[in-house]
Amino acid sequence: MMINKTHIVILAIIIIGVGSFLLAHKSAEAIVTTVANNGQLTSVAVGSSDLPRIVYKDTITGELKLIACTNISCTSSISNIISASGDFPEVRLNAFENPVIVFYQSNSVKIATCSDALCSGTITINTIETMPLSSYAATSFDFNNNGFPVISYNDITTDDLKVAVCSNAVCSSGTIITTLDSIGGVGFGSVLKINSQGYPIIVYNDLTNNDIKLAICTQFNCSTSTLYTIYTSQGGNFLGFDLASNDNPIIAFVASSGDILRVIACQDDMCTPGSQVVTNTYTSAGISTSSYVHLVVDSGTGYPRIAFNHGSNDDMMLIECWRVDCSNSTNVIILDPNANVMSLTSFALGLTGIPALSYEVGNNVKLARYYAPVITQTGGSTGVNEQGPTSDTFSFALGSQPSNDVTVNFTLDNSQVILSTPQLIFTNSNWDIPQIVTVTAINDIIIEGLHYDYVNYVMTSADTNFDGLIADNIVVINITDNDGSTSDFDSNSHNVSDSFLRYLKDDNIDRSRQ
Repeated sequence: MMINKTHIVILAIIIIGVGSFLLAHKSAEAIVTTVANNGQLTSVAVGSSDLPRIVYKDTITGELKLIACTNISCTSSISNIISASGDFPEVRLNAFENPVIVFYQSNSVKIATCSDALCSGTITINTIETMPLSSYAATSFDFNNNGFPVISYNDITTDDLKVAVCSNAVCSSGTIITTLDSIGGVGFGSVLKINSQGYPIIVYNDLTNNDIKLAICTQFNCSTSTLYTIYTSQGGNFLGFDLASNDNPIIAFVASSGDILRVIACQDDMCTPGSQVVTNTYTSAGISTSSYVHLVVDSGTGYPRIAFNHGSNDDMMLIECWRVDCSNSTNVIILDPNANVMSLTSFALGLTGIPALSYEVGNNVKLARYYAPVITQTGGSTGVNEQGPTSDTFSFALGSQPSNDVTVNFTLDNSQVILSTPQLIFTNSNWDIPQIVTVTAINDIIIEGLHYDYVNYVMTSADTNFDGLIADNIVVINITDNDGSTSDFDSNSHNVSDSFLRYLKDDNIDRSRQ
């Protein structure tokens, strides 16, 4: 296995009023591992253990293979053959955390169900539908409330959007196939999710009209459905899609005009026309509809994360949104610079929230994982008063399990507060248990008005995934003075973000892109 560990710069995009600012926000670490040679058309899933399972096509033998990673960075793994041939696989883990793979084989849509977590035992393969013409296009699937697969795909023979609802866990019989949309060339790039009621929701492209459409099934078997056009004349070929915690759809795509990655946040679970909020989340020359876009809602934060490859400079990128509609503050992370991504990519989040991206570079299958701690501020912000109350708290936990102890050493920019501890120590048994740090204001006699301090950290560990990991400004502390008045700008009354305050403070920031 080849490993590339890079410290990468996260760019926070802050939008206030009509102005926007691009600033260096913090450093973090991405682990990029080459997990297989001679591979393409990858798909990744992550279970509760946070160990990735990656399916890909072997470009020499034509076989579909599964890589079961034995650590979170996939520096060691077990490989097994799923099928003698196959294209455009998608892998998910069922309730037993065993891999299930939907794929095309010749002119058929097929599903493979593994009897164990490694796919080393029995693999049951069944045919969903055989079509008159040989065709290859990406499929998408999810599990309904019974644990049975529900699959969306494009029938290239008729250019229709179809959905198959299985009546058992392996789709051996009784599968109900329904054509949801047959007007024009529809169904390409479909992404399917199951909402909390158990109904399938599918976002897809209308290539005839260049529209993005949404099919909302109103029965478990999709015998009835409602179709909406949610974005017209600017559709994107590759769509990212997930459901918010309230079942409202969120879609990411690159507009056909290029250079802009947009997010559509529906304001109700039916995505009623006129209820959508459309945000220009990321603008950069060179991104286009050929960029593979994925969107997953982080169950821990409730906010989307978007993975895509930059079509011009070939960077593999990740966006962490801080709002459901991905407006305002957003982290833009370069995971793998100049990757020159080929064929389809895939994106998944485990329960720990650590992103896993699989993709092909130069006929090799790569896995990128991004490590970041989980930081929670009491009440959503940290504020102290020199007079009292003088203390507030934030909590800190690791985002993944280390193999060795991890020491987190804190520093302050301005020494205006006191931390209850200068360091925290996490082991492989308490890594996910939040530890509390109390922040206390120093009551000096200097007239300062509203002022600030900034918490930074550096990690040390024998685990190379964590050793040397650094971040600046993980907590911005608002400090209220008690020594008279000044003309200092009051951020609380103006609802200005902590990141923007850091922007005003830091003279080293490149403001050339304002």
